[in-house]
This record gives sequence, structure tokens and C-alpha cells, in this order.
Amino acid sequence: MQQRITIHPNGAVSEAAVVAARPQGWFETAALSAVRRWRYESTGRVSTTVVEIEFKLE
Repeated sequence: MQQRITIHPNGAVSEAAVVAARPQGWFETAALSAVRRWRYESTGRVSTTVVEIEFKLE
């Protein structure tokens, strides 16, 4: 799954959106919820990036 995230200058994720998911409809809600809780090192500026999350069944 790929998500586009916007990171606030303080390091908090301020926006997150699914760019691609396979299979669709299974993990998007949980992944978005988790990504919105992530914190990055403060950079003092807004930045946007795409992150990839891989789910594996074991």
C-alpha cells in the first residue's frame, strides 16, 4: 500500500491519503489510522512524501 503523507513542521503527520492499495478495501482504514499517529523529527517546514507499507500474513 502506498500513502501520501504531509508532515507538519513539528513532525506530526497532518494529512494522509491512500495512493494505491492491493487488495483494495482490506487495510486502508487501519493503515491510515496508524500513519496519522507517526511522528517525524522536526524540520521546521511542511513536507510531503509517499510511504509504502507492506502487509504480510505469517
